[in-house]
Amino acid sequence: DPGGVYFGITLFMCTLWYSLGGVGPFPFADRLSPWENGLFGWGVIMVLTIGLFLGFVNFKGLPLEGHRTDPGGQIAAQEWFDRCVWIIVWIQAFGSIMCFQGWPFILLKSPWYQVSLLAVCIGLGTACWEVTLAADIDQPTSASAVGATMISFTLYHAIGFELRPFSTRFVQPTRGVLNFVVEEVVCTVIWVYLCRGILAPLADRLLDAGPPYSFFNVNHLTAWYSLHVVAPLLIVHENFFARFPMAPAGPPIGPFELAKGHGDAGPASDSEAVPVSEPEAAAADLKHGSAGPLAGHNTAIAASLSFAEPNVLVGSDAAWLT
Repeated sequence: DPGGVYFGITLFMCTLWYSLGGVGPFPFADRLSPWENGLFGWGVIMVLTIGLFLGFVNFKGLPLEGHRTDPGGQIAAQEWFDRCVWIIVWIQAFGSIMCFQGWPFILLKSPWYQVSLLAVCIGLGTACWEVTLAADIDQPTSASAVGATMISFTLYHAIGFELRPFSTRFVQPTRGVLNFVVEEVVCTVIWVYLCRGILAPLADRLLDAGPPYSFFNVNHLTAWYSLHVVAPLLIVHENFFARFPMAPAGPPIGPFELAKGHGDAGPASDSEAVPVSEPEAAAADLKHGSAGPLAGHNTAIAASLSFAEPNVLVGSDAAWLT
């Protein structure tokens, strides 16, 4: 279905927003069972996805233009796709377990935490799209190759490496800045050029095969390889093989916590805690009803990971999982 990819990117964006943007399962974490939270989240995501798709997307220039399935919205489907990719880049950059781990928005109380994070992600995503458009940068290059690679390495670093080495030495925002430079700049540049070399022969074969395969140039293949080959393999290795032969992953750490170093027994007492400023300490003590959903989110994580090793947390930052 030529239109399916545009519904899919909308669904992907809404799922990540709900999962990483401080929304789900707040405010129901303590009121609903896990399966009820799952059903509620699925309903919210699907209603929002369908509403955005029908309200904004049109199939102008596509084979389905004017068809009864054409939503007839205000934004051309390819432009919508590119904008969604760039918004996803920033949702993941500021996501609760990735890169900046919600900082600085977690310093705000709900609902300003969620609202401000969403507004900034939409604004920065739109700005990235506008800048690449104004600079006459080919949008498939921008959105497919660069944007998808940035999304991928945010995921790789958080899931595969637990934000190391920075998670063992720095708290937010220093950790986030270093994460961003490595993930979104250094690794993205290297990966895009590496994939151009690796995937160019396949792109040439698809071009020779003619429509519909010729639509997929090396930029689309870079996105496909990064998000639909490497990322699933990483997640399978993480969840089904417990990262064997490496050590299993520990529970997600909060933005003002330090992870244990490899072979490190961790801090023995609060006296070895990383000093935190007053706003950071306040953020570390978030509770339901006082500030944000992140505290409840991490409470659920802690409950489900009761087998995790002790001393992962540093000093008063343990409040994030209490």
